[in-house]
Amino acid sequence: MNTVVEFNNYLVSNSNKYGYYEIESYNHPNLDEKETLICTRYWRKSFWFITPESKEDIEKLEAAIKNNFKDILKVGEFANAEWDSNIDCLSEEYDCSNIKSLSSEEISKITYNLKQEEPHEWLSQNNWNSCGCESYFEGTLIISLEKQDE
Repeated sequence: MNTVVEFNNYLVSNSNKYGYYEIESYNHPNLDEKETLICTRYWRKSFWFITPESKEDIEKLEAAIKNNFKDILKVGEFANAEWDSNIDCLSEEYDCSNIKSLSSEEISKITYNLKQEEPHEWLSQNNWNSCGCESYFEGTLIISLEKQDE
């Protein structure tokens, strides 16, 4: 692909294993809103439709498709980005380090439960609510132009 064109729709994916990850934070009604549980998920492959709407968007995509791109591309920085699919969650890591009001025993119980088969079900059943999820590509990207409507 020669150049990225404003307002064209592109299918964007990572070229490297672990080249896409999501960071989702959760809060609990009994804790201060700043005390969040952080979940990081690494995926073998992810696909997003991105339509660049500015010169900055074009520059970000063009830089990311060059070989040896080492930077991180935050999907949320694009005004027009729509998730398509993910393939094969490689790992899911939970971090409770900024929850200071709970005892180490309570944190250990949370950590134990999150290592079981259905951590998302446990979070939901125990009133942990998602505060949002940020998506990131790291390293060189693969992009292809989607067919444009005539």
